[in-house]
Amino acid sequence: MEIRYVGGEADDGLVDLSGGAESLAGLGRVANLVAHYVATGEVRFRGPYSNKVRFYIDETEDGSLKVLTKEIARLSSAAANAAATQNAKKLLKHVVARALGQVEEGQLELDGLDVPAGTVDVLAEAATPGLERSHKWIDTSAKRIVINDNAIREVQLDERTKEYLKSEDIDERSRTQDVSVGALNVNSRNGRVYFHDLGRTVPFFVPRDAEERTIPTLSRYLTQYAEKTGATVNIQFRRIRYPDGRLKKIIIYDCYALGEAA
Repeated sequence: MEIRYVGGEADDGLVDLSGGAESLAGLGRVANLVAHYVATGEVRFRGPYSNKVRFYIDETEDGSLKVLTKEIARLSSAAANAAATQNAKKLLKHVVARALGQVEEGQLELDGLDVPAGTVDVLAEAATPGLERSHKWIDTSAKRIVINDNAIREVQLDERTKEYLKSEDIDERSRTQDVSVGALNVNSRNGRVYFHDLGRTVPFFVPRDAEERTIPTLSRYLTQYAEKTGATVNIQFRRIRYPDGRLKKIIIYDCYALGEAA
């Protein structure tokens, strides 16, 4: 796979050490979580990651600066290794494209590995901090980063995608939905709830002006989730979306048990 830096000093075969290292580190984080999924079938938002499938820097080339990667798998057979390395490259490109709003929602079919639409979106969400970091090198409209693996379609990071990651459109209308509580940090008032219609968890934030029962009720149903009781709870919330309508996160204003008055 090729990561090509174009524009600015990159056209002379150079990249600022600080900005370039930060950018590559961000892309490396995305590569790690994608490789971990290919190796284990598990989405992990932070390390440690499996070392059974990994991306490595192989060499660099001049022109616009090119960083070539080498994908190595250490699985049960040569055939499994070959499939895993190809799957890792394809999934990396697809997840980056999805996170940047360049492909629509949908399942991805790979060699012996079908990635559900909900999992693609969770991977895209997990990839977002790394992609925000990788965009820091892009400080003018002339600069862009191109990811290619000799396929027809390449993925591009530029000023437009940098702005896309920053953008937030908040729904005007609040909604009510039945969810499971997957994670909660009482101090930061952040967490994750599982949307059964989406088939994935979604990050949330509870503002200070939310109903007083919101955090205690979320906490109670997090325990239910941990105990695998299958219990669900109503939340009143607003969606925050990217410019193309993709769900980014939600704001929860109220949370109450099924059958309780709103």
